[in-house]
Amino acid sequence: MTWNRDKSLDRAATQRLLFNPQSRAEFEDVEPNWLGHKEGSAAIDWDLLDGAPMSQLLNHRKTVAAVKKHLDHLEDDHGLKIDRTDFFRFTRDAREGVGKTNSEIIDDSSRTTKPAPRADDAPMLPLTELDVPQTDQVSEVGLELKNHVGDSVSDFETGAGFGDSAENKLVESAAVRAVVAQYMAGGWLVRSVERDKCGFDLECVKSGVIEQVEVKGVQGSGLCFIITAGEVKQAQNNPKFYLIIVTSALAESPTLTKFTGKDFLRQFDVAAIQYRAAIKPSLSSLTPECH
Repeated sequence: MTWNRDKSLDRAATQRLLFNPQSRAEFEDVEPNWLGHKEGSAAIDWDLLDGAPMSQLLNHRKTVAAVKKHLDHLEDDHGLKIDRTDFFRFTRDAREGVGKTNSEIIDDSSRTTKPAPRADDAPMLPLTELDVPQTDQVSEVGLELKNHVGDSVSDFETGAGFGDSAENKLVESAAVRAVVAQYMAGGWLVRSVERDKCGFDLECVKSGVIEQVEVKGVQGSGLCFIITAGEVKQAQNNPKFYLIIVTSALAESPTLTKFTGKDFLRQFDVAAIQYRAAIKPSLSSLTPECH
């Protein structure tokens, strides 16, 4: 089973599949599914979109108790509502995923003060690409990125991760909402994996294509931000990895700039600004205690 899910995204994705059955075909062979489930659990999720009797759900679980356990999980850990009469199905709610975009639902759940623009109302935010000189200088210990364009010190210090924690959280939340709105407007199914700590924030699926997206929000205009060693490793090894930098993230019209992992490694300098230190095992017995 899956825990620590973003219930807002799960509700929105489920309602979109309920209200737009024609969009389901491109996701049927993708595992894990839009709720992060595989095999029997995923099969029950699909049955609940159109509705199914208990006898059909039992094709995927051995006992009624096991089926009900999964239904409880969907309600408790994914925030989904299920009609449990003779026919089991997800409950439709026109307020989720149809009247609202994922970005607006995230606003409601996190109680942010500024609503994100609706994807169907607002103009499409361009995903731009930069023509930047090449470099092969990449550090596996990650931390700070600076591009070759020559950002000023002031721009560099206002990049993502360089402000106070409260400001950084606002910037990152706004950046994720902007990227989710962009993908959803393009017909992608978006699943948040931020809490999984897997080296990227979003998994986006459309017509069998999967993009695993790391989002970086910057309050200013410079392409400078903090990145972890795990995220750099994704850029090095994962062909599905994309980095989207959202500059002017708190502005009404932020700018989204998209890089493949390969382009990121080629076009950015990576410099370490922090290390983890631990005493060497061979010297640990010689280290005096602190009093």
